[in-house]
Amino acid sequence: MSHPIATAALAAGFLDVKPATGHPFDFWRKTLDSIPFGEIFTMEHRPEAISGWPVNETTIWSATAAAPPFATWPDGYGEVPGYYTAIGEIKNKEAAWVQAVKDMGCEVRDNFRLPARAAAIRAGLGISGLSGPMITPLHGSFVYIAMILVRMTPPEEARGPEHDRSPACERCGRCIEVCPTGAITGEGLDQMKCLRKDVLHSDDMPEEHYSQMGRRVVGCDTCQRACPRNREITPVPPPAEIIAPFKLEELLAGPDMDAIVSRITQVYSNKTKLQMQAILAAANTGRTDLLPQIRKFTDNEEEILRRVSLWAIKKLA
Repeated sequence: MSHPIATAALAAGFLDVKPATGHPFDFWRKTLDSIPFGEIFTMEHRPEAISGWPVNETTIWSATAAAPPFATWPDGYGEVPGYYTAIGEIKNKEAAWVQAVKDMGCEVRDNFRLPARAAAIRAGLGISGLSGPMITPLHGSFVYIAMILVRMTPPEEARGPEHDRSPACERCGRCIEVCPTGAITGEGLDQMKCLRKDVLHSDDMPEEHYSQMGRRVVGCDTCQRACPRNREITPVPPPAEIIAPFKLEELLAGPDMDAIVSRITQVYSNKTKLQMQAILAAANTGRTDLLPQIRKFTDNEEEILRRVSLWAIKKLA
């Protein structure tokens, strides 16, 4: 589209951008209400609660950026999907977009907790996938969604809540078949069973998921890799500088958070989470050579690290 705000998003490096009205996401509220808030997830469904602006003066602009999957990750390293390592660069694009819109004299809100997928679907950027992610026409589900609120009358082409019930994917069932924890059913994704939730909220990870974690240290994209809609998406080799901070023995020794945060941001990880995932990855890949490092965590001040280290020692024995 030719709107200046869309032009600014494209100039910042986004693939596609579209507006939507600022009506509440009532259709999505049922899903949001089914997810425990507070310690697990926090999400707002009313744009006006974030901006304080009337609905008729609020436009939600959503933009997509490519976050392709990685090809084979090398042995000996914790695995991270391409999406998470792309976040730092995409956040820079988002900041440039926000600044460009502010320079136009617009009042802008960013960095808030509205359901980005719901906003992007309302805007018409993609359709709803059974496993959770939005599916776009050209880049499948391997996209990052950026979203800003702008105080302005919604453009004529801005779509409203009547579009919130988007067409769904074909529901072929491939994502159901490959999900490690059975979090996906014909009804959709149970976020409380998803490994992504376990990575984000490690203290609540059930023990039966420890072995399902494989060598993941951040995120899980198993369902997306199996999706036929992503068949044409070509995995890219992970750059050496991205792989380097995730060597298992280095994570166990004490992660260099500056190097890691510069790639995946503090939102998705911290020292405790990374060391927990490294312990699980070492156990799940049979790294008996790392037992001396793992044993050091049995008297750690963090209860979760004590718990997983004892599990790992038993598995490796």
